[in-house]
Amino acid sequence: MKNLVLFLLLFLPLNIVFAQNSKLLSFEALKKEKASYSYKKALANADKVYSLMLHKKGYDWSELKKFKNLQSLHVSGELFKQLPKELLAFNQQLQILTLADNPNLDVSTIIDQLQSFKQLKQLDFLYYNSTAYTGDNALVLPDALSKLQSLEQMAFTYTHLDELPLAICELKNLRILELSSTGLTDLPKEIGQLQKLEELYLGTAKEGERNKFSKIPDGVLKLKQLKTLDFINGAIEQVDSKISKLKNLEKLNLGGLTAKTAKESVKAICKLPKLKYLDLYGYEAETLPEEIGQLLNLEVLELSYSNLIELPNFFQQLSNLKQLHLSNNLLTKLPETIGNLSNLEELHLNNNSLIAIPKSIGKLSKMKRLMLNRNPLKEIPSSIGKLTNLTYLYLDRTQISAIPTEISGLSNLRYLSISQSSIKTLPESIGKLAKLENLHAYETPLETLPESIGDLQNLQKLYLSKSPITALPENISKCKQLNSIYLDDTRITALPENIGDLENLNHLSLTQSDIRTLPNSIGKLQKLEGVFQSFGRKG
Repeated sequence: MKNLVLFLLLFLPLNIVFAQNSKLLSFEALKKEKASYSYKKALANADKVYSLMLHKKGYDWSELKKFKNLQSLHVSGELFKQLPKELLAFNQQLQILTLADNPNLDVSTIIDQLQSFKQLKQLDFLYYNSTAYTGDNALVLPDALSKLQSLEQMAFTYTHLDELPLAICELKNLRILELSSTGLTDLPKEIGQLQKLEELYLGTAKEGERNKFSKIPDGVLKLKQLKTLDFINGAIEQVDSKISKLKNLEKLNLGGLTAKTAKESVKAICKLPKLKYLDLYGYEAETLPEEIGQLLNLEVLELSYSNLIELPNFFQQLSNLKQLHLSNNLLTKLPETIGNLSNLEELHLNNNSLIAIPKSIGKLSKMKRLMLNRNPLKEIPSSIGKLTNLTYLYLDRTQISAIPTEISGLSNLRYLSISQSSIKTLPESIGKLAKLENLHAYETPLETLPESIGDLQNLQKLYLSKSPITALPENISKCKQLNSIYLDDTRITALPENIGDLENLNHLSLTQSDIRTLPNSIGKLQKLEGVFQSFGRKG
């Protein structure tokens, strides 16, 4: 019988996951397991449990001995000073230990205890005095930490550190180091000794905060095997040209480059030949340097909340780009050459000043998500119907007054939002959107729905609130998957008698409507949880 791999949460009973073999898991395999199970049943199968996640104070540690194959332990909120003696018995097999939300830790003693844990690959201290970045409550790591040479991964997220101890720089097998939201302002040059380090996180874990780094530490620029360098929500003022030495870097997250140095910084970044992911969120310059076209392996480019006024033609050189995030910029138009980004799957253009979309958009055959909302667009080109892989289309808060009939070509569309737009009618061809699940038409000038709406066999949610629509078509009853209808503050005075045929309907909202009575067939709706109704429209 295959062994059970269980990731235990004391109060979240979920499903069992079966391992592929009867041996203890490798470190990489262990980290991928996400299964959970109730504590009571886990105890009954204790010899098959590999991973425990304990969130309850006052745990009976004598029960730990029942979990003979334990390899990973996460303890949160348990206020012990040193590791319980029962845990020390696992020193020949434990690979992952996470100690979170425990300000009472005697870290020096714990590090001494862990020296006998020869298989330990990952050690995390999380949420240790995370309420302040200054003061006397910083976590102090002893020099003995350097003796834990089996460690490959360490994390200190939301743990106050005044400085990074040199002992960490002596962990020669370290591959991942997580220092987000620690309050650090610099790293020692000795960090460059970690020649196996592949991932380094130095940002802030909470959006809206700023980390304390104004530049990339010199020692980091010597980490030749580094693949990920993350300063999320950062405040890096300028990128040193020496960053080009990080030849293996694949993911770089900076954000917040100032207008004065932004272009020169990007020029330096463009010398990273393997870069696949580049986050320049909050880039303050109005244009990008031509050198960005050299990032031929780039797959994701994040430039949201920046000051870009144009998208240059040399963008077409980024032929491997899959995601382009340009929301909240100052763009008024797009170049026709955007159609040459043949691998693009996501294009985020919301909150710009776009007045038109080029016809070449139809060439982006792999496109899955297109966000054009919150732009003064008056129309979309008919070529949009060629995006046969498009799954999500956002046209809300635009000045678009009509949707082209060619929309019928969007055979994989599941989500369409036209809320707060100027769209007055929907084409009959919308009925050919066989996979459409969500139609959002909140606060639009729509007065009627096409008869073809009944052909949307997969439609689940229909939002028509605050529109002047006067009736639902009778064949809405054909939409057998429909589970939610929102008709708040509309001009509808009666529901179709056959609405009772919508066997999956569980939510019907009619607040501030003119509907005084409900059809008798409403009683057939066994799944309906309630009708939200009040009389009288606003205005």
